[in-house]
Amino acid sequence: KEIKIKQAPTRWGPVDLRMQASQLKKNVIAHVGLSKMGAPAEIHVKFRLPTEYALDSVSVNGQPASFSGLHGDVVAIQTRSARNFEIVAQFKQPA
Repeated sequence: KEIKIKQAPTRWGPVDLRMQASQLKKNVIAHVGLSKMGAPAEIHVKFRLPTEYALDSVSVNGQPASFSGLHGDVVAIQTRSARNFEIVAQFKQPA
């Protein structure tokens, strides 16, 4: 199932978010689109999975990234001069 939010109003301008999980590929892919480059300077994307799954690895625009936050399920992204981001989180089912 896909979750999609278009043109969400924020103080930095409209933001688009699309997120979809694939149990077959064991990943969740999020696409974030900002209206302005580098604004805001940092975005956070939170991946909440059912308790029987654990986040394993993540990449942002094809580059390795890491999880942070209290539950280790947040990806903090420095936006720099980009407007569009693809965040791919791999998950596993604990043994």
